[in-house]
Amino acid sequence: MIASGVLVLRDDPDVAPPLSIHVSANQALEGYRYRVSGVLRNDAGENYASLGVVATFYTADGSRYGPIKANVACLLLTPGDECPFVIEATSKNLTSVMLHPEGAPTSRVAGPLTFTVTGRYQDAVGYVHITGRVRNPNAYAVKNITVNGALLNAQGEIVATGMTILVDSVAANGAAAFDVAIKYEPYANYRLYVQGEQQ
Repeated sequence: MIASGVLVLRDDPDVAPPLSIHVSANQALEGYRYRVSGVLRNDAGENYASLGVVATFYTADGSRYGPIKANVACLLLTPGDECPFVIEATSKNLTSVMLHPEGAPTSRVAGPLTFTVTGRYQDAVGYVHITGRVRNPNAYAVKNITVNGALLNAQGEIVATGMTILVDSVAANGAAAFDVAIKYEPYANYRLYVQGEQQ
């Protein structure tokens, strides 16, 4: 049994970088588990790195659980770009959560990429694989290419994420294959987030 919209989203009183958190799923799962997911978005006018989302949960009497830091697997966010995250907590009687973005401005330069999906399958150990090719349409090589995948339920909520990083750079006008594995959760759709850095 999954109940949605169960946790009150608390305002973050701390000064944060110009990054915003947009909540997708806010669910109570079986066994006193809670899932909060969404995207971290760069609302600044410059690139950001060292990215994270920190969640602090609270019970009805004000007791704190956490903080828990989400694995935001994008290495670099350009203005307007997004990266998915999922945070799970296991504790009784949680009633609210406060989400705090982390990040720092960087002089690193992004390399815009395009991609195509070539296949999708589920393996024997419970992972959904999304395969495809990343193309570098730029006149320079692109390094540190990450492919983040998110599984979406029928309501469009992010229920699981996974990522892969391409070890080798992709040359100017070149392409490379990717295979991103995401731990299976019942899903209706998926979304990919592809980023890279100018070499």
